[in-house]
Amino acid sequence: MNNISSTALTYYTEWMRWSVLALSLSLFPAAAEDDGLRWLSNYKEALAEARQTNKPIFLEYRCEP
Repeated sequence: MNNISSTALTYYTEWMRWSVLALSLSLFPAAAEDDGLRWLSNYKEALAEARQTNKPIFLEYRCEP
């Protein structure tokens, strides 16, 4: 019986860690926008700006209808 409780606690703990990570990552873009980051929706424009400013690009892929 002790093993079942230990296993359940392990799964719960792991679930909580992933939940906190998911929540943290979901809040990041909102925090980043407040810091003055500008998101571009046109890849060619973003690539040109990245080359001009010598900065990397962060790509976000979405499936939108």
